Amino acid sequence: MPITFYHKEEIPREYEGITMFKRHTTDVNLTIEGNAVLLPDLYYLEDKSTFSFFEKMRIRNKMSSLLRDANKVLVFSIYQKDLIGAQLPYLKDKLEVIDPGVDVTLRPFDDDAKDNVRYQFADGCAYFISVGPLHPSAELTNLLKGFSQFKKRIGSNMKLVLCSRHDKSSISFLESLDTYKYRNDIILVENYNDYERESLIASSYAMIHTNRWDRFGLPIKTAMKLGTAVLVPENSSHAEFAGMAGMHINEKDPQDIGEKLVRIYRDEHMRSEMIGTGLLHKW
Repeated sequence: MPITFYHKEEIPREYEGITMFKRHTTDVNLTIEGNAVLLPDLYYLEDKSTFSFFEKMRIRNKMSSLLRDANKVLVFSIYQKDLIGAQLPYLKDKLEVIDPGVDVTLRPFDDDAKDNVRYQFADGCAYFISVGPLHPSAELTNLLKGFSQFKKRIGSNMKLVLCSRHDKSSISFLESLDTYKYRNDIILVENYNDYERESLIASSYAMIHTNRWDRFGLPIKTAMKLGTAVLVPENSSHAEFAGMAGMHINEKDPQDIGEKLVRIYRDEHMRSEMIGTGLLHKW
């Protein structure tokens, strides 16, 4: 069936698959008849979308036309279905939730493989990982502040790996790293392939995902399949994806981020239960 994807190229490519502001058709395993529009969220209306007022107006007008003409509007979570239905009531009868999916062949790494990855990328140290764009919408400044709180309270040699390809929207954040107190504990990994990204996730102590606008939630599902604990934004699609396997954070509150990092670091039993719950998830 034809599905319309509608996005803008300023959205970084880490948004897993749809990075251009255009329409295109793809083959998917769906039984819905007629045209459908895939609308993962209302990111284009957000302050941190980096779109100008006039761009937002133009996108809103174009999206309204597409959405009104569509027979189905596909979303990835009940959370987004309810949110979009509340903001755009005329879509309520068209909204349908589909699963963005995950690579079912993924498996946890053994301890030796994890050690190899840590020595390759983090000087043998344990690390938290964030996967996604260095973009204002990802709340990475709050993540750094939360990591600072963690370092002050714990004082360990734990690292924070930022696995992301950079673009023009990353410049401000990268410049801010120059004066960051714990800069030596931040590891930027930009040039990587899919296997290296999966290896980094599988070998991390936990994934901290502050970016609620990661449109497909694939880093969360990937981490769970690889046996990695996940911290996700509260009241989000990602919290829905993770379920009981995820720890919820307020991505706009550095203190909350710091407290949750301390908690998952200190409570190994809780972390193990989160990992086990994620591995038992039905995909």
